[in-house]
Amino acid sequence: MKKMLLAISILFVSAVVCIPSHARSEDRQKGEGREGWMGDNKALLKDRPLNQVTLLGSHDAATNDLDRGSPVCVGYNLDSGDKLGPFPSKHQLASFKCQTASIKKQLQYGTRYLDLRVASQEGEYWSHHGFLSTRYQGKGGIFAQIRGFLESQPDEVLILNMQHFYCDDHRMTAGEAAVFLQVIKGELKGLLIPEGKPTMKLGEIWAGKGRIILIWSADFEVPDPENIIWDRRVLVDHWWKQKNREVLMDELDGLAVQWSEGRDQEKFKELQAIQSSSKKIKSAVVTNELLEGRIATVWKNAPISIIMVNDVVHSGLMPVLIEKNNLK
Repeated sequence: MKKMLLAISILFVSAVVCIPSHARSEDRQKGEGREGWMGDNKALLKDRPLNQVTLLGSHDAATNDLDRGSPVCVGYNLDSGDKLGPFPSKHQLASFKCQTASIKKQLQYGTRYLDLRVASQEGEYWSHHGFLSTRYQGKGGIFAQIRGFLESQPDEVLILNMQHFYCDDHRMTAGEAAVFLQVIKGELKGLLIPEGKPTMKLGEIWAGKGRIILIWSADFEVPDPENIIWDRRVLVDHWWKQKNREVLMDELDGLAVQWSEGRDQEKFKELQAIQSSSKKIKSAVVTNELLEGRIATVWKNAPISIIMVNDVVHSGLMPVLIEKNNLK
């Protein structure tokens, strides 16, 4: 019966929200952020398992700094066979840039899951997506932005999923990754949550000092005596590579149905709600509007842990996610 009702709801919302809407009002575009939404709702969230709170996720989170002067990520270029030039063309920039705001501004909007890529190049650690974007270290770096946000909002809980590791002209070795892990531990000292289960309650997290879950999506293991790396298998996700927006929505609906029937109850369940497009920011406008309609209707009671999108700060999704989570 639950599956039938959800299927009927999907047909209904498809008829309602698939009306093309290529222009937003200025108010809609700005959206309504919720900088401290977890801390503001401690009483309502303290007994709730973290994987039963739907978080807004940022795809290729640290790509807002990509511009025409961004150097190519050499390791990625050689590994992927994309044959990229030394700097992005206008077309490539539109294809690789997935976010329009800094990490700090994304967190202030309400984002709590960050998809982060790692490259060691030119003697520094960078985020990357085809080309180098934001430094991890130093003033204004990714780590500094995260620390600064948590200093102002100490009750917020973040998930960092680090993946696609490169070092100069090759994939990172386990030894090179171990060096980077020590950098992370130093930069985020006292903020990392020891490995646990996605079903741990937020009250348990708040009782400790840690506020960051570090998921390490790599094919190698590194020494981790402090046990702060969370096993990649705690996360269920799927990259659809789907260019057709309507087909993508159907595939996401199918996952929502499966999870509503009890599949993957013990894990973080992530919907990668991204249309495969050569113009990531532009395509996100309509895709995110369709997501807003689904979150408010057919996915309202679906046990989704993370909805990952492009251009999070202009997605308009935080108000509807606050409602989905039954928060104030």
